[in-house]
Amino acid sequence: MSYMAITCHYVTPTFELKSKLLTTTCFPNHAKTGDNIRIELQQQLVTVLGFDASVLNNVVWVTDQGANVVAALRPYRHLACQDDLYNTVLRHALNTDELAEVVPEVAETLLAAKALVRYLKQSGLTSQLPKTVKEMAETGIAQSSSHWSQSSRSMESCRSFFRAVASPQMFKPSLWNFCAAFSDAQKELEGDKYPTLHLVVLWADKLKSHCQPDVADTPSQASFANDTLTA
Repeated sequence: MSYMAITCHYVTPTFELKSKLLTTTCFPNHAKTGDNIRIELQQQLVTVLGFDASVLNNVVWVTDQGANVVAALRPYRHLACQDDLYNTVLRHALNTDELAEVVPEVAETLLAAKALVRYLKQSGLTSQLPKTVKEMAETGIAQSSSHWSQSSRSMESCRSFFRAVASPQMFKPSLWNFCAAFSDAQKELEGDKYPTLHLVVLWADKLKSHCQPDVADTPSQASFANDTLTA
């Protein structure tokens, strides 16, 4: 069963940024083509919620880069969600199947981090760890496997595990530090209580610089950074 949600972001006369979930509705049992998605959007906003049809031309639509969604909104003003773009970049860059061929040590680190978090959760050993570490483990497992933040959360959990039970030097921070910049960008760009549009270009420039290989990088780190830059 598929669902569609529409959220409105707007500014009040006193310049307060607000967001309201307008509707969450079950998508009809039709092919999810651009035309069908557009028809359902119009149905929900005009017929169900009572908006004037002209309103659809007076707003900016922000969505992921799904081909059918982009096609549905082609008649209107549309922007790609920057968070989704970063997620796509990291999802490709952290694909363990591809990494195993190019930089196997990075792939092994990602798989080991996920396995460790999963083991600690399933074995019940997280109850012996500090509360904040336990919460990180539970959140890491709850993340969708298709979302790159699962890898980020798993590495963050592992780093906390090592801080709690062993010497911090046992966990090499280079991969986590690299991904943390993208995590910071997503967290700031996800804000709905403050403007974020002006931050898009700033974060894009910062992340491009962040992905430039450094002379101190190992060959695998340089390769991983370059793959991320071109993803």
